[in-house]
Amino acid sequence: MKIYRLAHPQSLSYSWFHVPLGPYAFTAYGIADDDDLDTIEDMVHAHSIDPDYHPGPHQDTFGDRPNSYEFCGFTSLRDLTKWFAGYLRPLGRAGYRLYVYEVPPSHVRVGARQVLAQLEGIAPLRGAA
Repeated sequence: MKIYRLAHPQSLSYSWFHVPLGPYAFTAYGIADDDDLDTIEDMVHAHSIDPDYHPGPHQDTFGDRPNSYEFCGFTSLRDLTKWFAGYLRPLGRAGYRLYVYEVPPSHVRVGARQVLAQLEGIAPLRGAA
C-alpha cells in the first residue's frame, strides 16, 4: 500500500525510528524563513481546532491511540494535498518534502481522514531520505 507524507529531511536526527518527521512534530527553526514559519505555525493551530476536518491521530477513527512507532500519512496524493491545502508552498520553502512509501497493509491502520503506518526500516520510494 502506498503511503504519502510530508516530512523534513533534516528532522532525521530527532527521530527515534529513523523516519523523517512531519510539520506537526518538527519545526524548521533556523532553517526556514520567519514568514513561512509563522504560516506553518498558523496551520498547526488551525488544524488543531478543527478535529472534524483535521483530526489528530488520537481523534481519528483508529480504535485506539497511535503507537510511538506509527506515523501519519495518506493513501493518496490527493488526500495529502487536500489536508495541507493553502500551506504547501510555505511548507516546501521551509524544506518539507514529499515522501512515498510502499508499506505492507498489515502495517497500516486506516482512519477517516488519514492513516497510521509503521515506517521504521522501510526506505521511501520517493523522498530526500
